[in-house]
Amino acid sequence: MNKVFRSLILAVAMCVPISMPVGAVVGLGIGCSSTQQRQTVNTLFTVGQGVDAAYKSYLDLVVAGKIPTNDVPAISQRYQQFQQVFSAAIAASALSTNAPPSPLVAAQAAQVTQAIDIAKQRK
Repeated sequence: MNKVFRSLILAVAMCVPISMPVGAVVGLGIGCSSTQQRQTVNTLFTVGQGVDAAYKSYLDLVVAGKIPTNDVPAISQRYQQFQQVFSAAIAASALSTNAPPSPLVAAQAAQVTQAIDIAKQRK
């Protein structure tokens, strides 16, 4: 399972009452104790999904031979840096209802997607 989704599952699990079955929580869309915490997790999830989709799409183009492999190491390194920052942000949001998404998460996400865009332009 992807690190992003493992971190997200951990965050949601930390704000779900222990007595409530996880299936019920997922099915009902319930989990975090506050609207702020829920919004933070949703925002982080959206950012994580966007970066994952961009990275996977980029790798698909590389494998298909449509983009050269020259930028793969740099983009992969940026993606891994994003994963580390993202995991820390998910953990912080689960522990505090006042933890907004970190500007560092947005900056790391932008670096990954910008590097991918530049690589795609070099075809």
